[in-house]
Amino acid sequence: HMNESTPKKYACIFILNVDRHLLLLLRGRTAPWKPLHWDVPGGAKEEYEDILEAALRELEEEAGPEICAAVKAVKDTIILLGNEDFDAGTPECYNLTFFAVAIASKPRITLGIVVEHGKALHQCMETGEKRWIPVGEDCPPGYRPCLEHEDSKWCSEAELPPDELLAVCPRYIHTAFNQLP
Repeated sequence: HMNESTPKKYACIFILNVDRHLLLLLRGRTAPWKPLHWDVPGGAKEEYEDILEAALRELEEEAGPEICAAVKAVKDTIILLGNEDFDAGTPECYNLTFFAVAIASKPRITLGIVVEHGKALHQCMETGEKRWIPVGEDCPPGYRPCLEHEDSKWCSEAELPPDELLAVCPRYIHTAFNQLP
């Protein structure tokens, strides 16, 4: 049981590819927070992992094994951009750690499906009804897995979406471009 003084911990990672383009993911239209806003991979830290492990696990879940392998291959070059508390003094308060890394390739992005407690969320294409199916079980006919993100893109600093369409703080995006080699 967490008391109010312990904010939930989150981690995210800014990744620049060989072209110095940043990986952005478009949050799902049904996302509880900032739907259809561009974000970087990241999410909540689990009890058993350290904060960088959380960022890498979320990267693999959200953007696929190829990019995760590319980042892990240069793990010792990942930099800590910052750490910030948000919504301090409220029950929603959380702490976010920002990591950044440059990779010498342009891996394929595989958008991850919504998974919770060993079950994957599926949606009926005809009715829109959603149901949770245990991971590893076949998808029922007429259903498809729900993706956590709608789209992904690699963006140069000059081509970033407008600030109001970003779920991530623009200040950190520019810091990542400035601090990565």
